[in-house]
Amino acid sequence: MTPLLRFSAGMRLSGQRAFARVFACRQTAGNGVIVVHAAARPVEAVTVPGVPAVRLGLSVSRRVGAAVERHHWKRRLREAFRLSQRDLPAGFDYVVVVRRREPPTVAELSVMLQSLCERARRPRRPKGRGPRRKDSP
Repeated sequence: MTPLLRFSAGMRLSGQRAFARVFACRQTAGNGVIVVHAAARPVEAVTVPGVPAVRLGLSVSRRVGAAVERHHWKRRLREAFRLSQRDLPAGFDYVVVVRRREPPTVAELSVMLQSLCERARRPRRPKGRGPRRKDSP
């Protein structure tokens, strides 16, 4: 028998500070439909019993549509997260930002969420070709 996968209140990222901390880490991955921002949590916060391994925050702006459409997106994203939470890298907080109007199916969102969370958690490589030389302008 498989364990019940739930999306409890403790798994939700809430509050302006929590969202700002995730956005400040600047670890992102996107595919044109959604953008996933990731931030590592302290080891102490993850190893405490009863604290979820991953947390999810949602950002669906008015550009996506009316309240009905935004809520439709949120329901689908929560369900995709609920189904794939065991496959996501642990010890991270994720914020999903919606970029497109029409939502894909829950199965498609689940696959997107897994791949983008995996990509977002990796540290970014610095842009550029290397250190600048002192004699160059």
